[in-house]
Amino acid sequence: MLTETHVQKAHDRLVAIIVGEVPNPFGSTGAADVAVHSACDVLCWLLEHDHNTAFAENLGKIDAALARMGFALKDSGAPRPRKPD
Repeated sequence: MLTETHVQKAHDRLVAIIVGEVPNPFGSTGAADVAVHSACDVLCWLLEHDHNTAFAENLGKIDAALARMGFALKDSGAPRPRKPD
């Protein structure tokens, strides 16, 4: 797994695109904007940011829907070792 520093740097790049500090290199289409926002939502979840709970809420909805359909979620195993900075 990447370090928190790597994740935070990726988050900061996406936020710079979202707030308009830098242009979106993938264009300004709706799909490109959604992709950047979605990626940022995931990184906010990983970094445990209180201001953005979109991914956690969506993940909870996915888990609940799968459970209602009879799927049982299983742990995939031990985490991979962390990569150095």
